[in-house]
Amino acid sequence: MMSLKFKYNQILSAKIAKSFLYAKQKYFEFGDKPHKLLARQLRKNVSDRMIHKVKSASGELLSSPRDINDRFRQFYETLYTSKADPNPLIMQNFLENCNLPALNQEDSNFLNKEISLEEITETIKSLKSGKTPGPDGYPSEFYKTFSNMLSPYLHKMLVQANEDGVLPSTLDEAFITVIHKKGKDPEEVGSYRPISLLNTDQKILAKTLANRLSTLIGKLVHSDQTGFIPNRNSFFNLRRLFNIMYSQRLPNVDLAVISLDAEKAFDQVEWPYLFKVLQKCNIGDGFIKWIQLLYRNPCARILTNQSLLPRFNLHRGTRQGCALSPMLFALIIEPLAQAIRSHAAIHGYNTKHTLNKISLYADDILLYVTEPQDSIPAILEVIYLFGTFSGYRINWNKSELMPIRLQNTSWLEHLPLKLSSDKFTYLGIVVTKQYSLLFQENFPSLMQKLKANIQFWRTLPISLLGRINAIKMVFLPQLLYLYQNIPIFIPKAFHKQLDSIINPFIWDYKTHRIGKKHLCKSKLEGGLSLPNFIFYYWAANLRAVTFLLDDALPPPSWLSMEREECHPFSIGAVILSPVNLEMSLYRNNPIIHSTVRIWKQIKVHFDLRPISFMLPVARNPSFAPSNLDNTFERWGELGISTIGDLYIGGTFASFESLRETYNLPRSNFFRYLQIRDYVRKYLPTFGNAKPSMFDGCIKICPTSDKLISRIYDALQSVSAPSTDAIKAKWEEELGTDISVADWEDSLVYIHTCSINSRHRLIQFKVLHRLHYSKTKLHRIFPGTSPMCDKCQAEQGTLLHCFALCSNLYGYWCGIFGVLSEVLETSIDPDPLLIILGVSDSLNGLTNSQKQLISYSLISAKKFILLFWKKREAPSTKLWLSELANTVHLERIRYILNNKLSTFDQIWQPFLSYLDQAAL
Repeated sequence: MMSLKFKYNQILSAKIAKSFLYAKQKYFEFGDKPHKLLARQLRKNVSDRMIHKVKSASGELLSSPRDINDRFRQFYETLYTSKADPNPLIMQNFLENCNLPALNQEDSNFLNKEISLEEITETIKSLKSGKTPGPDGYPSEFYKTFSNMLSPYLHKMLVQANEDGVLPSTLDEAFITVIHKKGKDPEEVGSYRPISLLNTDQKILAKTLANRLSTLIGKLVHSDQTGFIPNRNSFFNLRRLFNIMYSQRLPNVDLAVISLDAEKAFDQVEWPYLFKVLQKCNIGDGFIKWIQLLYRNPCARILTNQSLLPRFNLHRGTRQGCALSPMLFALIIEPLAQAIRSHAAIHGYNTKHTLNKISLYADDILLYVTEPQDSIPAILEVIYLFGTFSGYRINWNKSELMPIRLQNTSWLEHLPLKLSSDKFTYLGIVVTKQYSLLFQENFPSLMQKLKANIQFWRTLPISLLGRINAIKMVFLPQLLYLYQNIPIFIPKAFHKQLDSIINPFIWDYKTHRIGKKHLCKSKLEGGLSLPNFIFYYWAANLRAVTFLLDDALPPPSWLSMEREECHPFSIGAVILSPVNLEMSLYRNNPIIHSTVRIWKQIKVHFDLRPISFMLPVARNPSFAPSNLDNTFERWGELGISTIGDLYIGGTFASFESLRETYNLPRSNFFRYLQIRDYVRKYLPTFGNAKPSMFDGCIKICPTSDKLISRIYDALQSVSAPSTDAIKAKWEEELGTDISVADWEDSLVYIHTCSINSRHRLIQFKVLHRLHYSKTKLHRIFPGTSPMCDKCQAEQGTLLHCFALCSNLYGYWCGIFGVLSEVLETSIDPDPLLIILGVSDSLNGLTNSQKQLISYSLISAKKFILLFWKKREAPSTKLWLSELANTVHLERIRYILNNKLSTFDQIWQPFLSYLDQAAL
């Protein structure tokens, strides 16, 4: 018995050692990176996910794990049980009266064609890694790794399932994990959002269907809906709302805004209604059959406090976590939106070119109501009728009404709505009745939250890179969301205040050793990608400008309203005007006024030329001839819309060239002279000019992917500081010139020298000369000796302290001797290679050999820094021991990435050396 117990303990010890090694490897690879490992560190309370107590249906507090689990199962089993009115006639009449759009036969045929093997393969490639797997435990990485083997079998299985009319049971299963909704009572089971953890094979099918539907969903869902629809954004809704609320051209009528809070909208969708809507939209029998397969027999198990509850069947709802659900919900809610739009008794806010009754972002509904005493009862009636068959319910206690202009408000008390006279929250933005209060109600609270987070983060054992990534992961998305959705002018003082909070934290409240601009540089330029917040602010607003300048896309409502505000002038010409225009042109709309101010702020900061190549020629308030007749509008129809179109090959085109290129009539010669004189006035070198980087930014298609990031990168590239002074200092100490190519390679080398963030930070600090050498300390404190602490014979420059000190000679000779023996080639100690990581001495070596040298030298510099203030030098044996220990972590990384052969190419010579040396 004792022997068995000893063996059992040995097995446990081996498992613990293995788990510890894998944890150590994870920290080695992902520590301080924008990864879930750092995300967990940044959370104040990791135990927040635990549910300690909930209320029963009768209000009694339950605290035992079993009672809590049973309560959640009871709640969700009830939630997913159908409760719809079985009368199909009401639903049929409602849908008939909605006049829903339907796909034409060509589009329907596209949706209903057979799923191909290529689609399955492409879907697998697009799966996101690192996601929690479903009940079968197979993550997306498994399918991606073995895609070539699995795709044919998965495709055959799906084809067979479609023929049989039933999916394998694994595609019906899901775990439901719950996440507490911020600001909700944690003791109420309804305060948690259910997320379905689906098996990856089910995700592949749903995503394949979603990919098809996404190409056509815009034809079926009105532009009022912006949630999860390609080329539509949440800021459309908010900018539309702001234009309605803050325009001083509001008609003299009663106006109110209503924000509706849907109750478990995704979870209460009735399936008979869902399929009826799909039929009404002419989705097609084949595609509908796939969706019916997904919803034929779904079941789930609730996962709370790491406990799995018994399985139960679902009878309604769309799964949050399924790629298809958001678009299905958009189709489901569209009949309600259409019923409100078409209802004669519901009056909206209308302008010359826009009809504004409703805005939607998925289930978040905003209503613009005039004649509210007539409109609101009609709205309530429509919503009630819709809910009888769809499952849609409104939480009236959390739905709000804000009167924008109401002469009589006494009747509002009788409505089932919360009255908000000053502000309400929509899509996470605090919307204030006064435009001037938007900043005050949104930004200071975020700043306070940042300060509170920093107080906790500064206690964590994270490096400079970790602190930068903390800001990027947590604060930047929150701030960028405000920048995108609140069109207000923010002075530079705010961003200076922001820097005064963040910069000390980045440097751990120690002396800054390099300018912020160097930290903000991209990694390709040798920086650490610290966010430059004012550039993100400008990029977010320039994204809106791209919409203002684009005439090709159908304009969303907010854009039509802003164009109306500038009539008869072009809004692009107002925004980009080379001169200060009279405020009367846009003062009636504070959003346009703010956009003008932001563009001027950018022009001043970057010292841009007065005139932009993207400035419209027609209806230009700073160019009077463009408003005399429609000549320049006809030019636009022929292809000359902007100043940039007047240039051909970087030269202002002659009239004859323009005639040949754009077919201008000869009678327009005088107009040509007028526009030429106008351009010459604001661009003295107008004869030969090219578009600026900023012209390129605002010319990008507004619906391009990652547009804000692309504009930000462009702004950052023209502002990145030069590293020539740093290069010159190294050249002075090295006594040789560093080629431009080698210097650029060394900047890139910072982030390629190792997978480990702290190793990269070492190289960043070395190359940018951030360490205090004895000569630098002597310049700061003249009483300090400039002589090297180790040799006491020469001045302690950075190059000397890292590479040339006589006490380090044995250390470096030993390291390069080992490397020479490992790689079976002679490599002499090279100061340029030690400092920059690049050198001609590496020519002829393979990439695997270069990676080994790179990692080895970073580890070597790490020990020099550990012995920085000591008399003695580190030993080669110490370096060798460290390298041997971390090689095991590298091996685990390559195994996990299924690249063991690559590991062997890099490290096998070193491991063979260790075996031969018996170390």
